[in-house]
Order: sequence, then C-alpha cells, then structure tokens
Amino acid sequence: YLLLYGNSAKNILIANGYPEDNLIAFGNSSLFNLNKFKSKFDLQKSLNKFSIHNDEHVILFTTGKLQRAYPEVGKFDYDEKIAEELIEKFGNNENYRIIIKPHPTEENIQIYEELIKKNSSKNVIISQDNIFELISLSSVVISVFSTTMYDALCFEKPVIQVKFSENE
Repeated sequence: YLLLYGNSAKNILIANGYPEDNLIAFGNSSLFNLNKFKSKFDLQKSLNKFSIHNDEHVILFTTGKLQRAYPEVGKFDYDEKIAEELIEKFGNNENYRIIIKPHPTEENIQIYEELIKKNSSKNVIISQDNIFELISLSSVVISVFSTTMYDALCFEKPVIQVKFSENE
C-alpha cells in the first residue's frame, strides 16, 4: 500500500497505471509544514468573525452528503440524524456554538435550515468557510466520515466519528 496526502497524487498515479487498490489517500498536502500552516490562523479573529464568545465550546459537524436528498449515495440520512441530535441537545445552550459545514458538493442545506428553525436555535451556523479556519476554532469535530477528521487530528482537535449500525 502507498499512503498519500490527498487525492491529487492518487489520481496521477492511477492515470499512470498504478493499481488503485494499493493506494490510500488521507489528509491534505498543505499540512506538511503544519506548525507554519497553523500559525496562519488567528483564533480571536476567527471567533470574532463568527460572533463566538471565548467561553463557548464550538462543535464542528462536517457532513458527508449523507442525506435523503442525495439518492445517488444511497438512502442514508446519517447527516440529518446527527444534525438533529446536535441541535436538540445543544441548540440554544449558551455554552455551545454548533457549526455545520456541509460537504463541498452538498447544495441542499434545507434540511439543516429546517432543523434550526424547528428548534428556534440561535447558536447554529451553517458555513462553507475555510475548513481549516473552522477546525482551528473548534472544540471538537464530529462526522460520519470525512477527510476533515484527519485534518482535525493534525490540528490536535478531538474527533468523534459517528457509526451507524448496518441494521435498523
């Protein structure tokens, strides 16, 4: 097996005949100089940008485009379930701020907007901002599966991977 940072190198190798089954892509090549890269992020500036107080815990939920609106990825509603649980448990709790970061190809964010509205949540943000900025200000990152989990670990952030049973 060959471990690669990101899909770019993987795609080049596949195009040149390297067996795809032997390639494992993870992380992001911009993290090679991690300390220098991390120093680009100003925590206080990011907190101010999102109107987050210093004493709030930031829960970053990165989706995987696993909602019923995308039948091409299966009949999954994992992202919907996680968002609903987070909003019900932490919505309107002044100690927490929830940031939902939709997958870059996820255009339908209506389900998240409806959950926020249903719960009258004032502390939930849906953001397509820079993932590294969002990770840098987060207290924890939650996802079903996303390369953002690896990125968060590089930033030394706690990560929770939610697994759903194959059976109901």
